[in-house]
Amino acid sequence: MKARAYDKRIGVYEVQPVPDGFSGSTLSPVLISNSWAAVEDGAGKKSIAFGVVEFNDPVLFRVRKRNDLPYNGRNLFLMYKGDKYSIKGIKENGQEVELFCIKSNPVEIPLIGAI
Repeated sequence: MKARAYDKRIGVYEVQPVPDGFSGSTLSPVLISNSWAAVEDGAGKKSIAFGVVEFNDPVLFRVRKRNDLPYNGRNLFLMYKGDKYSIKGIKENGQEVELFCIKSNPVEIPLIGAI
């Protein structure tokens, strides 16, 4: 894929424990990086390949593979145009990573506790 195809800016967030000031911590989303991505809206056909049956605004984000970002769907999510997208499937193709996401309501995403 040519560099010109990555023309959309996305934010990669991680849910991390943050000190609450009372010798404890709470789980909060923290921006860990911004990336350039190619965005395919309405990626319904590819959702079958990722094993996703639920269609809630499916979007396919294609980004360059980065060694400093371990893309996973457990504690990472993406922000694009002010909307939150949860990662449902990940596929690596050489130097490119395809992230199949669905738009999610921030209230509906369960936070993963610190271990």
